[in-house]
Amino acid sequence: MKTQSIVVMPAAHRPEFAALALEHLGKTRNCPDILLNVDDVNDKLKKEFQHVYDTCAPSQTVLVFRRPHIQVSSGCWNILNSILDGYNTGASEVFLVEEDVLVMPDFFERHWAEMEKGAVVSCGRFCRLFGPRYPTIYTNPGSCLSRTFLEALVPHINDEFFRDTGGYMDRLQVPPVPGIHGLDDGLIRRVMWLNCWHPVQPPIDKPLCAHIGCQAVENRYSFVGLNVDAPVLERAEQIRNFLKTIDRQGQHAKYVRDLDPFPADLL
Repeated sequence: MKTQSIVVMPAAHRPEFAALALEHLGKTRNCPDILLNVDDVNDKLKKEFQHVYDTCAPSQTVLVFRRPHIQVSSGCWNILNSILDGYNTGASEVFLVEEDVLVMPDFFERHWAEMEKGAVVSCGRFCRLFGPRYPTIYTNPGSCLSRTFLEALVPHINDEFFRDTGGYMDRLQVPPVPGIHGLDDGLIRRVMWLNCWHPVQPPIDKPLCAHIGCQAVENRYSFVGLNVDAPVLERAEQIRNFLKTIDRQGQHAKYVRDLDPFPADLL
């Protein structure tokens, strides 16, 4: 085990997902310390995240509630500052496991094996949406970022970037990079391009993790079976049941195309 590694989990509005994500981190072998960084949210969500932390988080987890900060869309500020927090611990690797990511039991060992072979960045899964068109594209879920990569990324995590994310990246003067332009993963891709780096990708049928946030859940479609008024741990069980029973070929298939598969026997 590499004790100098650290896991960062940026979170915001989905404590029920965080409950499942933390539970699965607890099922891995040799899980490093975890920083659970909850964005600036309302008191109800703070209470729910506190309950999730108290009941689901591995013992090596530290919970942090963010103070108000520059507003950037889609959690960009918290994601990049969580990576920065991990870097500032002196860790040799930072694992980015967002609140809607479930990891496999051998998640860390497989990433460490790639780092030992010289990987600069190791992805958690082959992206089924972008991957067929852009086989070397980086995506956030379950990624492992080396110290070498972080030293190139960290200077760009600053207020100038957050005030004008798209303009900042245009000024980096690299060729257009596939994917969302103005967010955290766009910055990471551009830093990789600036340094002529490519991420290591696992085989599509052997992912290290699954991204379980999807259109169906975000839009609260009835077939998901999520009662948003239920207590947070009940909502977590409703999400678990949805993941176990969803028919990917049925009438709702188009709403779960962005949902990574995860073995039902591991849920």
